[in-house]
Amino acid sequence: LALAVSEPELFAHVVDQTFKVVCAAARTHGATLRQFVLDDKGFVAILAIGLPPEFHEDGAARALKLAGRLQDAARGGRGVARARGGVGATRVGITTGRCFCGPIGLSGVRQEFSLVGDAVNLAARLMAKCAPNETRCDLATREAAMAQAGWGFEECAPYVPKGKNEPVRSFRPRWNGYQPRGGGGG
Repeated sequence: LALAVSEPELFAHVVDQTFKVVCAAARTHGATLRQFVLDDKGFVAILAIGLPPEFHEDGAARALKLAGRLQDAARGGRGVARARGGVGATRVGITTGRCFCGPIGLSGVRQEFSLVGDAVNLAARLMAKCAPNETRCDLATREAAMAQAGWGFEECAPYVPKGKNEPVRSFRPRWNGYQPRGGGGG
């Protein structure tokens, strides 16, 4: 979503509405919003489910449902892209794994909360591989979500993402109880 600089009020509105949609989806599915930025890829949100002291047995399923909700909101233009003719798209990468979560930096000088680790990096790589309105997850997420009734997955072609030496398997989620409208391609 690109907005001309000459439209600051519209730009502020779209940023605000997008942030509200992301926060509402995070709250509904028990996620923590770590970061929300606008860069050359568009709006980027880093969300985590299961950060201490929270834990959810169904964390993978929650993440997949959250992705579907964001896709529906973007396509429906509910505040996200309606201001620009209802054009919106999401690309979501979901991984399951351990990572460092906590403050980084020098105490009293500059610190911020961070999520760092292979799972975070792989989620970003999966997101970059997605077509518009597509979600991809890793094998660990697929296995965890399959324990929840109703999930199915379509395997994507393996590829070697940046930072990896071996091909990675990824999957498009399908759930008969919640299938996001539209969908991604290849």
